[in-house]
Amino acid sequence: MTQIQNWRLEITCQEASLLVTNAPTKEIAIEYCKKINKNMKQEKDQLEFLEQRIRTITATSALHLGIRHGTEETSSNIKFPEPLLSILWMHRWAIADAETLQNFRRLLRTDIMFVIPQKTRFDFYTPEWLRNNIINNVVKTIKILVDENKHLHKNHYNSMRKISTRLKAALMHHLTTEIISALLWCGPNPLIGKDENSKFSTQQQQNFGRY
Repeated sequence: MTQIQNWRLEITCQEASLLVTNAPTKEIAIEYCKKINKNMKQEKDQLEFLEQRIRTITATSALHLGIRHGTEETSSNIKFPEPLLSILWMHRWAIADAETLQNFRRLLRTDIMFVIPQKTRFDFYTPEWLRNNIINNVVKTIKILVDENKHLHKNHYNSMRKISTRLKAALMHHLTTEIISALLWCGPNPLIGKDENSKFSTQQQQNFGRY
């Protein structure tokens, strides 16, 4: 487990460096630096500052705490732009194997197609949309299933601390990958009406893999 965590940390730090040095996420990082220190105007200084912040990420860090992130109720030990943490969170939990990697890559395609027609087309893969529609819901569900029900799990496991960590990771992966599968099918803004034209046959659902 420790080896996997260290491997995952290395990938996360590499991805964080890419986010702060490439558009369009680079702009988010620069704005973050300006809020922290208005006198930090040189890009070199900003990148160095952000690289130092990346080193606050540890192998056991929770990349994003959902709706409670940055509140008085709880705080993250990671000092890094919150919008970029949302993207890093998605990268960590949306990919569990070759199939989920393929689904995630399909989700990022600019010409993505959905089985169900959309009311409007818009760029849904943004930090704000991800946080409000995926991260908050997944993190809240984990809190209910694991944190608030520890007394139930203690009856079945000898070491609740280890099981809790692994159970959370398994649920994070499962819930996030299932949401992505649903998104690939129905999209972020599905048009569903009462007329016959809005009903989709089983055959159309089976053809989902073609998109």
